[in-house]
Amino acid sequence: MSNQVRRVIKILSWLAAGNAMTTHEIMNRLRAEDEEYAEVTLRTIQRDINDIEGSGIALMSRNDTGQNQYYLQRNASIIQTLSHTENSALAEHMLRAAFPQLHNVDLQHPTASAGASQDIIATITIGQHLEPVNGEFIDKLIEAITNGTWLRIQYGIPRKELVVHPQRLIPYIGRVYLAAWDPENQTYLPLSIDRISQITEEKYNGAPAPSFSIEEFMKNRFGLWVGKPESIVVRVSAELANNFSMRQWHPSQQMTLLPDTGELRITMQAGLSHELISWVMHWTPHIVVEEPADLIAEVRRLHEEGLG
Repeated sequence: MSNQVRRVIKILSWLAAGNAMTTHEIMNRLRAEDEEYAEVTLRTIQRDINDIEGSGIALMSRNDTGQNQYYLQRNASIIQTLSHTENSALAEHMLRAAFPQLHNVDLQHPTASAGASQDIIATITIGQHLEPVNGEFIDKLIEAITNGTWLRIQYGIPRKELVVHPQRLIPYIGRVYLAAWDPENQTYLPLSIDRISQITEEKYNGAPAPSFSIEEFMKNRFGLWVGKPESIVVRVSAELANNFSMRQWHPSQQMTLLPDTGELRITMQAGLSHELISWVMHWTPHIVVEEPADLIAEVRRLHEEGLG
């Protein structure tokens, strides 16, 4: 396992335990706990933080002391389980990130590593993607992201050819996506890795890709798919307020407990996509939309259609 993967696992384990830490505090703790990190620098820690944010793990931050403190919401699910891949280091990283209880488990031990066996784990899913991810493609994408390489890929059925600059791997609901800059359309695309059929390096001489930010990527999304960016305000019933408060729904979310009723108000800047609408419909009647009017009207229309 690479040094960065080990560092990231340590950092995530500290944050998942409820700690809010600055980059200085992370650096000092690493140096104090492990001689291997005696020379680790602030620049390295900041790069780790950026990589964690870019990988789909939405870190929260606050600035109460003049320095950014990074933290995770209590009991938040950090990242969805990785689909089948032959890249064991990446799979282990994702496994630990997905399940905070495994942070201190030695997954190199024969008993622990047997966790991948069908005799140990039983999976209950509805509509999970079954198409396996090509391990060779994962390796090529990781190398391209690390080295800043442009790629030409064959994608989808019918196949289309895309020239892209890969930025991040995003595990999402049992599938692994690539966030990649598409210079032709001047946008970041979420590309399902299991739909990639060919990858080759590309010598691209156009303008460089803009810096990737998970916050910018998610501004017009809820989930992965693009919608009209809106200020979304929903109110969650008191019955489910605690359940919702312990989850990360969107990087921009702000939560306010309403003491008079016990309800929870969630505000976020997100895309008005079909995923957002489905989310609201799924949790009805425990969610009431307060804003925007477009979302209220669409939810009302769908409810009326559902009643015939």
